Amino acid sequence: ANDLLRRDATGGMAVTTVAEDVSGQPGVCRPVWHGGLGFDLRLGMGPPDEWARLAREPDHHWAPSRIVNMLTGRNAAEATVGYLESHDQCLVGDKTFAFTLMDAAMYGGMSKAVEDPRVERGVALHKMARLLTLALGGEAFLTFMGNEFGHP
Repeated sequence: ANDLLRRDATGGMAVTTVAEDVSGQPGVCRPVWHGGLGFDLRLGMGPPDEWARLAREPDHHWAPSRIVNMLTGRNAAEATVGYLESHDQCLVGDKTFAFTLMDAAMYGGMSKAVEDPRVERGVALHKMARLLTLALGGEAFLTFMGNEFGHP
């Protein structure tokens, strides 16, 4: 299917395909002729789950080495789409990373007129996590709808 999608009458690339694969199976992004599945990119599905775990832990457990290992511990030979949070977390009954950090304070504390330390902490950690994921999470970055402008 990936080979068929790539065939374009003009000879150019018709589409880009992304594998939503959490198995870590090697070769997902290798060409079909090389024994792979032929995808261009794979979603880095492990880091969002780890970010969700970190959001529930005290700040002093957020070791930089743990975060760097989480974001860079992938097959370097295959292009990866890094992301912080997605609709998947909401669909399975969990919360997004931002909502886990701020919870109910998000409803009343997002105004500039209101100073809420839970919201200030949550926004700061959310921005830090987005920056680190963008910088270290892979060759592409996927933003959760609503976060295009950096707001939770």
